[in-house]
Amino acid sequence: MSAELPPVGGALQTPSRSAIPESGWARTSFITGLIGFLLSLTAPVPFIPLISWLALPLGLVALAAGWVARRRARLIDDHTSHRRAGWGMALGCLGWIIDAITLFVTVAIVGALGVGLFFSLLGRNR
Repeated sequence: MSAELPPVGGALQTPSRSAIPESGWARTSFITGLIGFLLSLTAPVPFIPLISWLALPLGLVALAAGWVARRRARLIDDHTSHRRAGWGMALGCLGWIIDAITLFVTVAIVGALGVGLFFSLLGRNR
């Protein structure tokens, strides 16, 4: 006849999702990924090409912080932090892709202008 006594507050309660501490690494990954992505969108603007180069280190921070956040979120089973870190990593990579495409197009345009200038100068000398 040994009955277990309920805790003083009543029935056992499990902690709510809001009671689980959110990973600051996931927030850092998301914010740096978003800022890096937004800065990479300035790459096609003619007079602001150097600002887009800030997207490269911000993307690296987003990847590193996202990797740490996803590991921690997996350990404590925090799905929100896991998704937020994934978004941060994806935005950081997307910023890199936009920078790479813009750099390729810029090099192609400048190269074509250089070749055109070279051949136009070569044609005038004859």
